[in-house]
Amino acid sequence: MVNKSTSIQIYCAGSLREVINEIGSRFQAEFGPEVKVTTGPSGLLRERIESGDKPDVFASANMDHPRKLGGSGLAGPTVVFARNQLCVISRAKYGVTEENLLDKLLDPALRLGTSTPVLDPGGDYAWAMFRRADEIKPGSFERLTAKAQQFGRSSAFPPVKPGVLSLIEAFENDKVDMYVAYRTTARPLLGRVAGLAMTELPKALLVDAFFGLTLIKGSCSEAGHIVLYILAPEGQKMLADYGFIPVYEIS
Repeated sequence: MVNKSTSIQIYCAGSLREVINEIGSRFQAEFGPEVKVTTGPSGLLRERIESGDKPDVFASANMDHPRKLGGSGLAGPTVVFARNQLCVISRAKYGVTEENLLDKLLDPALRLGTSTPVLDPGGDYAWAMFRRADEIKPGSFERLTAKAQQFGRSSAFPPVKPGVLSLIEAFENDKVDMYVAYRTTARPLLGRVAGLAMTELPKALLVDAFFGLTLIKGSCSEAGHIVLYILAPEGQKMLADYGFIPVYEIS
């Protein structure tokens, strides 16, 4: 039985903000415990946990950060609970397609943005895509990493601290022409900023993003219930509704 008076604290990647908030609201309405959600770059959240923060659940945009917590005894095993994929968001006037994507990325006249590697898995995945590009056109990795402006997070929504531009502001303030982002980030962004387009990555550049979920050591017993809820068809369907790729069959 779930203790309805318990509060469950979830730390989750910024790219999961909307869906985890909805999952938490539905879980709370159905089972009773209050669900509190804190979002930010997964690497930053991991550092906060290592420094003493005590959430119950950590939902990361990669597997490495929760596994590192597990390896240091701060968390349990990590399970994949969703997948995502990269895309490129650009100004529609540049006519970016799957066929010319790499040439456009390498074009010195077009300003490129990514989230910050290590701090944010979105940046790590972008760097992995750049390494794939290097196999197609040697020298691409060096050129792309040199030109990429690194932003503090990949989310289209407000940043976690003052002074860091959101992706919306980066385009609205004319700071970037192209941005390597999750497909789930592109959908809300295109609905809020005019004149943008999303381009899928060609197969040769495709990078899958695996999202990991873990229970933090000392978490309340009710936290296990919401983890199961996320992995169950109800949670997996909500993830799919927000554009994530579920890892378990939805019946």
